[in-house]
Amino acid sequence: ESFTVGDLDGQGDWTVEYGSSSVSTDQALSGQKSIYSRRTTANSSVNYTVNTNLLDYSDTISFALYKSSVSGGNLQRMEFRPRNINNNDFCMVKTFDNTVLLMHGEGTTNVGTFNANTWTTVTINYDTELRKCRAKVNENEYSAYYNFPSSITTENTNILYIDLQNYDQTYGYFDDVMFGSNNPPPF
Repeated sequence: ESFTVGDLDGQGDWTVEYGSSSVSTDQALSGQKSIYSRRTTANSSVNYTVNTNLLDYSDTISFALYKSSVSGGNLQRMEFRPRNINNNDFCMVKTFDNTVLLMHGEGTTNVGTFNANTWTTVTINYDTELRKCRAKVNENEYSAYYNFPSSITTENTNILYIDLQNYDQTYGYFDDVMFGSNNPPPF
């Protein structure tokens, strides 16, 4: 809630890579503000730099999304992409129509559904010893564990960045981005 309404770029550890992302009071799951992300002439991408290895102190990342529609398939998707130092995706989540998909080393798994214009919370859980991840939507049960992507090697088992992306005129909101239950959220 300490962020200023307007352009998100440069606030805290957030950087807008391309497209448009701002702090908005139009929607919020908790508090008064959320991140509004809209693809305009190109994909929209906003990046949060963790500044430390996230998995050193938390095995869970959660976030809430509010998407404008449940159509458009892969072209109108929102993505939540934890990344390592080499910028490799680390068990990312994306929307496809009204489903939430977990992308992992074994492929893609549907972990739940959501409704347009409704807040949905997604949680990703990591087991670095077994090199596996799982996810859940809202208060539903976790999916099975799946292997990390092959690009995540023992030497780079870390999460240093969170990238939020929108595609093809999709707009939506992100809120309550949290690293574990005991750590303050970056938004």
